[in-house]
This record gives sequence, C-alpha cells and structure tokens, in this order.
Amino acid sequence: MNRCSGPEGFEVMGHNLISRRFAGLAGTLAAALLFCFSALPPAAAAPACIGADVVAEMRAGDVAAYRRLVDEGDGEINGTGKFWRLEKAGLAPSFLFGTMHATDDRATALPPQLRRALAGVDTVIVESLDALDAKRSEQAMAASRGLLVYGDGRGLAQRLGPDRRAALARELAKAGLDLGKTGALKPWMLAMALSVPACETARRAEAQSVDVVVAALARDLGKPLEGLESMAEQFSAFDRIGEDFQIEFLVSAARLFPRLNDVFATMTNLYVEGRIGRLKALSVILAEQTGVSDRANAAFNANLIDSRNERMFSRALPSVEKGGVMIAVGALHLPGEGGLVQRFRGAGFTVTRLY
Repeated sequence: MNRCSGPEGFEVMGHNLISRRFAGLAGTLAAALLFCFSALPPAAAAPACIGADVVAEMRAGDVAAYRRLVDEGDGEINGTGKFWRLEKAGLAPSFLFGTMHATDDRATALPPQLRRALAGVDTVIVESLDALDAKRSEQAMAASRGLLVYGDGRGLAQRLGPDRRAALARELAKAGLDLGKTGALKPWMLAMALSVPACETARRAEAQSVDVVVAALARDLGKPLEGLESMAEQFSAFDRIGEDFQIEFLVSAARLFPRLNDVFATMTNLYVEGRIGRLKALSVILAEQTGVSDRANAAFNANLIDSRNERMFSRALPSVEKGGVMIAVGALHLPGEGGLVQRFRGAGFTVTRLY
C-alpha cells in the first residue's frame, strides 16, 4: 500500500481499487489535487507519458471545437505564461510561478531565470505543506476521512437507485473499474483516481513533479517554506461540489479513460508551452464532450478555482507586501479575471510576465 494512503481504515483504498493498474492511484489522489510523496531525490525515471496530440486532432477533425479552444484559451486574460514578477515601489520583487502535478522532464526543468529568482527571495510559498510530507499527508487524510469516504460505510453502489446504479456501472466498466468494489469512496475520489495515467503513476515512484522540484530546491537553498492551504481545505473544496456533480465528473473521467495518455500528454504539452489559457479551455471542452453539465462545471470553478484563488491571495498578500517572496501554485490559479495575476495587479503591484 502506498504510504500516503493513511491510517484508520484507509486500507479500503487498496482493497477497493483492486486492479494493479489502480493500486498507486488511490494513494496519490491524482494530479489535480496533491502530490503525496515526500520530496524524493531524482532518479532514472520511467519514460515520460506519450500520447497523441488532442489539440492537433481537434484542428484536423473538429474545427468548431478547435476554434473555441483558441478563442477561449488565447482570449483568457493572463492566459499565456507561467512565471511572473510582482513589483511595488520600496519592495524587493516577488515572483509567481504556475506549477503542474507532472513529472515530465520538460516541465520540471526549471529555467535559469527562475532558479536565480528562487535564490534571491527570502521565502517560498507553496500550495500546501501537508502534501510535501508523507506523515503530514497521512495525518491530514485520517483527520479528513469524512470528506473522502461516506461516513455510514455505504458507497455509491448502495446509495443510487437501480437505474442510475446500472448506468454508472456501465460507464465505470469502460475504465476497468467495478462499481461494486469501490467501497465507500466518494465519487470525487474515484474521479481523481481515474485521472492519472499509469505511466505518470510509475514515474512518481522515481521522479519529482514540478511543485515538488520547486520545494526541494527551496529547501536546498535554505529558504523557509510556507503553505497557503491545508490538505483538509483542498479535500473540502472537492466535497463541496456536491454528490450529483461529482458523479458527472466521475462519468466524464471514465469516458476519457481510454484516451487518458493522450489527454495527459496534451495538457503537459500546453503547460510546457505556457499556454495555460488553452489548458483551461481544453479541460472544459473535454468535460462538456463527456457529459459534464454547465452547472457542474460552474460548481467546479467556484469551489476548486475561484474560492481557492481568493484564499490563496488573501493569505499570500501580507508576505508579498513585505517583498522577496516566491509563490508556486497550480498554473490554473494564475489566469482569468479572478486569477492570482490579476488579483495582485488589483492590489497595486506591477505584474510582468517573464516567460
């Protein structure tokens, strides 16, 4: 069992996700949420995930979807760029870096200008310190059990009516997952488990993701590390989406599962290119194409993006007002009217894209 699976009954994850293909995924809880492994030294990692370019396929075969991707992605304010400088008169510059929970060598190869900036700041702020320490991760999961599993022990197989249960079972079967063996895990947990390809899971046993690379380098440089959220707050954000909408995302994940390598590789490419607006737009388009409603997408954005942007900004601002800070959080928190780049501009900072 993965050491991140936690005590007090969390062995249910290993038993319920019985296929070897899923064994590591329950512990990691997927790329979009956290990276449970503690900072491991770099090793000879498994080959990077390889997949077809979904964007290129859209351009060739679904012109309307491609045009929407370009219009929405490139039209997103601050939608291009991963690394930004925050300046205000009288303060040492601070920096904002968008990360991704991916181990691809192209993504984790931090450029010299970012390394220089990291060496020059006084403090490094990451999303969550809990996610960087195995023991803290286990403790957080144990303390947040009610956000991860149903408290009465009845899982989706027991909670849904016959017709809805049969329909969901058919969808999960497309991903090789037996609804009857998912135990009491909540649907958002199952959706996350279906959202990381096996190739990436294998690499995470040997290689660091972008966020972990930043934290490890900060520690090597002797920089104090601070966190903006607890894992419990992150779990709560998923749980607040509501069961019905969680099920929509679970069905979407199952439908996308046969092309998971392609989707993950494409999103990694967009991240490496700094096309964060397009990455966001692609996520929405694929969700809609696999049955996620506008209301479910709105609930996701409200709870996983907007409310967390506000929390991250309000907690980071006092430190940034002192100068000399590096903030490293998920890249999807940077763009948009409510994104961190625009929020810092609204607080009187001159924000300049560096790359």
